Amino acid sequence: PVLFSGDELGQLNDYSYHDDPQKCEDSRYIHRGKLNWDNAAKTVDPASVEGQIFSRLAQLEKIRRTEIAYVASADAQVLDVEDLSVLGIQRSFNGETICGLFNFSEYAKTIQVPYTGTDLITGLPDEPGFHTIPAHGFRLLKRVD
Repeated sequence: PVLFSGDELGQLNDYSYHDDPQKCEDSRYIHRGKLNWDNAAKTVDPASVEGQIFSRLAQLEKIRRTEIAYVASADAQVLDVEDLSVLGIQRSFNGETICGLFNFSEYAKTIQVPYTGTDLITGLPDEPGFHTIPAHGFRLLKRVD
């Protein structure tokens, strides 16, 4: 995924580019609005929306940086999870495996994964079997053998 400036604090699209004759034909400017520095200052407040988004992205960055299965040369494959609204991706490298389950549906989905794992977001162990992914949510499971 691509993060644009402001995404880390939940900044909304900026449609004012329509008013600029030199930019109005280029929809990429929707993501290039001026950074709202008042909202940026809220990233240190864990109770604010901006703080929650910022801290979750920081957590995902740390997982990406520290888990060896995310190296560029890892074996990556799409998993058949038998539900067209859920994308399953497995990455493996040097005996470590991570399974990402991404739910693009407006409903919670239950998907079967055939191994024991640790949920990389919560840090809690997960038993093999069925895993529920919230609507528009995801799970990252690290295989534990």
